[in-house]
Amino acid sequence: DDDLSVNALKSALRKHKPPKIFNTDQASKAFNGELKDHGVKISIDVRTLMDNIFIERLSRSVKYEKIFLAEFETVQELLS
Repeated sequence: DDDLSVNALKSALRKHKPPKIFNTDQASKAFNGELKDHGVKISIDVRTLMDNIFIERLSRSVKYEKIFLAEFETVQELLS
């Protein structure tokens, strides 16, 4: 969800002077748009961004294919 990170960013920008450059791996248009609206240049480490995309997709696949489709009675059963 973008809402949590965007709301945290908005809160920080209200309380503090915006930085000149912000290093982020956020791919969110809303998050990056908020930075741009405050004149902040965005620095993105492409390798980190690609790693995060891979991990997020893997996590999503595991959740949908393993966790959401099965019924587990206990955490131990899930882990086995």
